[in-house]
Amino acid sequence: MFQPSKLIKISMVIVIGIILQILLITTDDMNSPDRVTQLFAKSYFSLDKAGMTKHLCSTLTEDNNVVDQYIQSIEKEAKDTGFKLYARSIIYHVKTHIISLNDSEARVSISGKQRHSLNPLYTMVAIIFGLGEVYPFEETIDLINENGLWKVCGNPFPLTG
Repeated sequence: MFQPSKLIKISMVIVIGIILQILLITTDDMNSPDRVTQLFAKSYFSLDKAGMTKHLCSTLTEDNNVVDQYIQSIEKEAKDTGFKLYARSIIYHVKTHIISLNDSEARVSISGKQRHSLNPLYTMVAIIFGLGEVYPFEETIDLINENGLWKVCGNPFPLTG
């Protein structure tokens, strides 16, 4: 038979779960050096111009051509080798480690796996079934604190090189 006490217990568990999820989302620090490094790396490998520019320090964004030149060089290289569709990548199993941190500067080590991405759905299937090439990456990223926000600076990956 229908027991109202079970319905109340289930409802309470759902409500507590929703409240807990909201609390966890709001406490997630989007402006920590390791989180900014992850977001920049994701933008970098997926060739997201807006994402890269958002997380770069002002000394690198003063010359707006840095990101444009990088994206153009990757697309040219991909076109020259016949892999135009494979210029973008997806990263996963990303791990960060803060090497040093003070009020104005941070140094973060990031590592993970990179896979060329024709379509995100195809990439997920390839990850699940272990198909295709996997390229590990490891880099040390320097960040500075600009106006209370952590920004990637220096020479992240081969962006400016």
